[in-house]
Amino acid sequence: MLNLLRSDLYRITRPRGLRGAFWQYASACTAIFVLVYIIFWFIANGDFSASGLLLMSNYASPSAMLGAIITDLAPLFACFIVVEHVLADFKEGFVRTLVSVRVGRLSYFAEKIVVAGIMAALSAVVLAILSLALCGAVGGTFTGSDDVLGFLVWVLALWLNTWALASLAAMVALITRVPVLSYVMAFCLGSAVIPQGLTLVASLISAFGTPVLGGIAQGIANVIGELTYWMPSTLIVEFVTPGASALAGSGLGDFAAMLPGGAVTQAIAAPVIWIALAMVVTLAASKNREV
Repeated sequence: MLNLLRSDLYRITRPRGLRGAFWQYASACTAIFVLVYIIFWFIANGDFSASGLLLMSNYASPSAMLGAIITDLAPLFACFIVVEHVLADFKEGFVRTLVSVRVGRLSYFAEKIVVAGIMAALSAVVLAILSLALCGAVGGTFTGSDDVLGFLVWVLALWLNTWALASLAAMVALITRVPVLSYVMAFCLGSAVIPQGLTLVASLISAFGTPVLGGIAQGIANVIGELTYWMPSTLIVEFVTPGASALAGSGLGDFAAMLPGGAVTQAIAAPVIWIALAMVVTLAASKNREV
């Protein structure tokens, strides 16, 4: 697996000519941040101390600033780059160069989940650097600071939940190998469409199913609603985007309320479960499949 990992990381982050997919996505993100800076400049008319810009440049803490800026882009960055890399392997015939024995195939599929974690970390680092640069360029300030331990736990939650989303996107691409479906799922996972859709489904079942099926429909709606609380996209929105202070609260849903540690336990344990699930499902679906 280590040889596969080294090969993949070289191909994704190929430094010569910056031809790796990682640099392409990083360049696109840089262009977005430059565009945001230009918009800020016009809004402030060159004076970043203008009162109209305060809401966009003043944050409660560094983690609140990073959470507000990068949590929309980091999951999409990681999901798309992983899907693109997986599909390129099949398109270019790289997978067929692997040994045909089952151990070789399973190592390949497991390694892709590991790559998803590395890409999740790199995407967060790139976007954090760009966010700090943008905040400094517009004269951003913080009204408070983060506790060191709390900030590290927040970083861990950001990484694990982004990794979980990228792993699920990789799982879909590895199993289906259909570009359109894989990219659509990458977008849905990275942009929190799935938990929002499930929340709508739960509401519809509760509103229209309860009068017909009674407690059964309401029970189904409650289960779906509880599931959305444990999805990485939901956890990012609720616990990562607001900053490290949000992790000091209680967990989401009835089950999380029974766990010790509150939000911290849920924000760390849930993505680990999803990563493990993505690994297990990918290996189970791929162990006997032709590469």
